[in-house]
Amino acid sequence: MLDEELATVIEDIAETLFAVPIARVCLPDDAFDASALTACVDYSGGFQGALRATLSAKLARTLATLMMHKLRGSCSEDDVRDAVGEIANIAAGNLRGLLSVDCQVSLPRVSNLVVETAPILSRAQFVLFEEPISVELRGVANARA
Repeated sequence: MLDEELATVIEDIAETLFAVPIARVCLPDDAFDASALTACVDYSGGFQGALRATLSAKLARTLATLMMHKLRGSCSEDDVRDAVGEIANIAAGNLRGLLSVDCQVSLPRVSNLVVETAPILSRAQFVLFEEPISVELRGVANARA
């Protein structure tokens, strides 16, 4: 579906925000433990679905530290959740422009690891700072034009 486009969006975010390369990988099913964070941005309108980004807790903390220009270990849990939500929000907004229908995006929600049952339309998996990240576009394929 949009696998290449989704991967490129995430690679661009990593390069722009963190000035580091991100490696595409195929993650094992058990890549994330219960401490992982999932950020979700819902699409509505011409496309019904969601972008879900799951990061290890360690990666989420590292990215928050870099985004907020704070010292290692000084980010609060709220800072970490805000950073993860913002990354998902940027990705969802960029991907929205690639969907062939008009749709709206919700504000991001961040929670501990979420198990989702909606069909995966596209998936991109990476290692960044030696930690896993998985980004998925989920929804109903026939809802896209």
